[in-house]
Amino acid sequence: MILSTAWLAAGSNSNLMFQNMTNSNTINPDESSINIGTSRSIDFPFWVLLEDGLHVPAFDKHSGGNKILQSLGMTQESWYEWLKLILISHDNRLCWHVRDINAQVQENVQSFKKMIGIVSEAHSIDYNAVYGQQLYDSQSQHYSKLLIDQERGYQEALTDYQGLDINLLRESDTPQLYQDNDKVRERLALLWYEYKSNKYSNEFLESAISTPIMWDVLENPPTNQHREIYLVDYPHEVEIFIPPIFAIVTVPNRPVERSDLDRRMFYIIQNS
Repeated sequence: MILSTAWLAAGSNSNLMFQNMTNSNTINPDESSINIGTSRSIDFPFWVLLEDGLHVPAFDKHSGGNKILQSLGMTQESWYEWLKLILISHDNRLCWHVRDINAQVQENVQSFKKMIGIVSEAHSIDYNAVYGQQLYDSQSQHYSKLLIDQERGYQEALTDYQGLDINLLRESDTPQLYQDNDKVRERLALLWYEYKSNKYSNEFLESAISTPIMWDVLENPPTNQHREIYLVDYPHEVEIFIPPIFAIVTVPNRPVERSDLDRRMFYIIQNS
């Protein structure tokens, strides 16, 4: 399966874009959109590193491994390309397309009117009489701005991934996204099954993402750009930014100090 030979060739030096962020800059944002989450598909390549023993810059502190994938042809560069395609398949901006902004604004306003009707009845207050059409005009402007920004994000994502077959990418499972070698891809398919069936649970990562908390990086975002942070299981603390929008922050399988994890996320986004 080839997603796009031209795109991959253009990105053949993309490992140079994977940065350990060391410089600090302060940005005063007007608006931002930051997502924090986990994904088994994104976690899988890091589990593969531990299983195989392959070292890639900044993930080179683990030991052991059976070196089977390396013997089949997996390299630092092909691993990076694979990880990047997995991340692209998770880019939330690709779900933001608005086919008809005006129609969607009207639909949202109608839903808002229904909600106002329910609230008015529940509280015996005629909000239409109190606020009049001004309330709905204000909501219409609000929805319009949100949807225009949303569509702009979608178009930016298409520009970022020009030449890449996005539909094929999003329909492919994680091992299929490895592009460099059929034998490696076949081995990854077997490991993917093993990973889903047997991989231990990093309870500290799961606790960090499932416990409700207002992270400082969300409350006081250090950038006005859309960013997506993925927490992954790896035995050493690493933070990297992967253009155009992704940050990887590792969570070792040991007790997590929330303030420290928040600081690490804040730092990598501030320097992205």
